[in-house]
Amino acid sequence: MSLPPPQTREFADRLTTLAEECRSELEQGNQALQEIAMLLKQTQTEVDRLSIREQQANVRLREMESSLESFPRSEIRDAYTAAHDIHLRLFSMRNQLEQLESRRESIVEQHEKLRILLNLAEINKGHGTEALGDSRTKVLPGTRMMHDGERDIAADIITAQERERIRVARQLTDGPAQVLANMILRTEIVQHVAERNPDQVGDELAGLRALTAESLLDIRRTILELRPLPLDELGLVATLRRYVNDFGRETGSTVTVNGAERDDTINPYTRVALFRLIQLALGALVTPGVGTQVVIDVRFEDAQLLVRLDASSLHRTTPAAVERFVNDDYIRTTVELIGANVQREAIANGMRLSIVVPLGLE
Repeated sequence: MSLPPPQTREFADRLTTLAEECRSELEQGNQALQEIAMLLKQTQTEVDRLSIREQQANVRLREMESSLESFPRSEIRDAYTAAHDIHLRLFSMRNQLEQLESRRESIVEQHEKLRILLNLAEINKGHGTEALGDSRTKVLPGTRMMHDGERDIAADIITAQERERIRVARQLTDGPAQVLANMILRTEIVQHVAERNPDQVGDELAGLRALTAESLLDIRRTILELRPLPLDELGLVATLRRYVNDFGRETGSTVTVNGAERDDTINPYTRVALFRLIQLALGALVTPGVGTQVVIDVRFEDAQLLVRLDASSLHRTTPAAVERFVNDDYIRTTVELIGANVQREAIANGMRLSIVVPLGLE
């Protein structure tokens, strides 16, 4: 909704409403800042605690390095594993601390803009409707004022982009970053064994080679999930079939896709969102190397699209992974944006995830 013409009562009323909205957003922002301040304090405390533990672990490793022959291999490996876990946890908490700081700075910056807008609205309101017409802000050449509806859409787009960046950052932290940390630690183990016990280097190199191969698969899976999609050209089912061929090869799983090739009744953004939901659902159901079998059934029904993922030969950690999938903020937001519904249920020898998307709600 655009502003009414200046020098009118409607214009003054709209400024009054705008001032009230600014005050409300400032109050909400203050509450958010208080919550972030509390989280920052808790996260900083955890970072400090983990930093001390990391120092202690490093001291322990240096003690072992000085006399490796005095310690059993299992104890050395446990010490390196413990140091690795602490390092990863510390890396994750520092990343979370940076995100909270960035969020706090963003809110503070938004506060400054809201205060300026609030001051302008109150000043103009105080000068009366005639002064409002004379003191209105001039629009620079080549620019235009955004209507409220356009601002809402822009805010939604920016918010969605930020959520996607956070999701990708989490993927990279849990995937390639952790893989590289594992390889660095394993390389250090090989180096120390080579210096102290050269006869055992062959076994350690074999372990490093296996870890490198597994790490390469992890990185390839991450790239597979992030690469662009030919959805507009191929459609949902055909794109899924192409994707699961690579996915099955990389994870050692068997995935079958059933459904009609034509999906003209799905609008483009729903098609993309639905593909990403199916992609992430597969990631929750399938544990690499277990040999999970998944059948994806894409079925067009009256006024809705039903997607079922029936999985069998599951890993013991799959229920927890599915629970995280269902409760993930990104998943919930995506489901809400397309008006979908996600359900999970146990089936014979496995688990079913169902995604229901209404059609014709343009």
